[in-house]
Amino acid sequence: MRNEYKAWLEDKESIDSSYKTCKETKSQIDELLRENSSLQASLGKESTKHERLIVEEKTNDLMLKIKQIDEGFYEIIKVN
Repeated sequence: MRNEYKAWLEDKESIDSSYKTCKETKSQIDELLRENSSLQASLGKESTKHERLIVEEKTNDLMLKIKQIDEGFYEIIKVN
């Protein structure tokens, strides 16, 4: 593993999250992640800019819902 990845992983492992310990939290987040993966899979190379923007907005909404459920898990998976 590269050193940057190791450092990133160590940083993320120190974040407190109930995802692994609370079945209800895990279930709620898993459903949101499934919805997001379905949205991402619906995009193709011929998707219009408008379609991509709609998926981006929906993804952002799903990420905010995840943040409300478990901010620690959100911090682990956020892209930016």
